[in-house]
Amino acid sequence: MARREYEFWTGPLGRRGQFAWAAESRDVGDLRRIHTEGRMTLFEASYTPAPGIELLEVGGHTPGQAIAAVATGDGSAVIASDAVHYYEELERDRPSAVVADLRQMYRAFDQLRELASQAGTEIVAGHDPAVFSRFASRGGSGYPRHVIRIAALDRHTGQ
Repeated sequence: MARREYEFWTGPLGRRGQFAWAAESRDVGDLRRIHTEGRMTLFEASYTPAPGIELLEVGGHTPGQAIAAVATGDGSAVIASDAVHYYEELERDRPSAVVADLRQMYRAFDQLRELASQAGTEIVAGHDPAVFSRFASRGGSGYPRHVIRIAALDRHTGQ
């Protein structure tokens, strides 16, 4: 988890009215416990938890909002999470109304656009039902209706 995200939600500002509605106190307590037990890695800027997966702190929606870039056989899939709820936000340069830091959110949009300009990179919005239509052709037989395949498997490794 991004250090700024952890420190925000476990600190006094995370309990203030503008933000408290978004996080259950029990969940925040679980974060503290997991951290105390040494089962949480806090990172700043970026972190590679496994080969081919990079977490990038972008901020904006929340102080330590992170996205995940996952290497695929064709490039990468960027799981935008709440950095981009709906594709329209990025396409129209209009952030969500729920923002901790507007300047950081615009910087996150710029970073996502930069990533998207790289060959083979796909952006996956956090809440947009359009994800299902944008990636529908990549689904395979045997997948339940609510499961999509965002990236093709690497034909050499099968991953």
